[in-house]
Amino acid sequence: MATSASSRARSDPLAIAGASGWKNETLHDEIREGTREGWVIPLGFVPDEDLPALYSGSTLFVFPSIYEGFGLPPLEAMASGVPTMVASSSCLEEVTKGAAMLCQPDDIDAFADDIARALEDEPWRQRAISAGIQVVKDYTWERCVDETVGVYQQVMGKLADR
Repeated sequence: MATSASSRARSDPLAIAGASGWKNETLHDEIREGTREGWVIPLGFVPDEDLPALYSGSTLFVFPSIYEGFGLPPLEAMASGVPTMVASSSCLEEVTKGAAMLCQPDDIDAFADDIARALEDEPWRQRAISAGIQVVKDYTWERCVDETVGVYQQVMGKLADR
């Protein structure tokens, strides 16, 4: 599977969006090498207005973050009809509600196999697209506001009862 993943990965460019992070010089060296070879495209920060085009042109959205406060980017990708893979840590499993493939980004071999599967397993890809679109329907700014106000009202009620 790694051979086909490698050939697929090299035929489809890997676009990397977002800040470069810190304490990862080895990773930066690998990104520079992939850029020189022509199969990695480091985008850096992408303005919000450009994200829909970036998502919708993607074959797969991979978000291997091991710490997230909420995880809006996977939802944005799913809303754009992109099969999505997330780390099975922090809130991402809960936020994506089973629509995203879960991965262990610290296990490099398993992570590579998961990416290959996500690129090549067409039945999974179609299910992930459908499930992702359904999941994001549950997330609206109106619901966010209503639930936030509800929490504040609950807290204020408990404070008033003191």
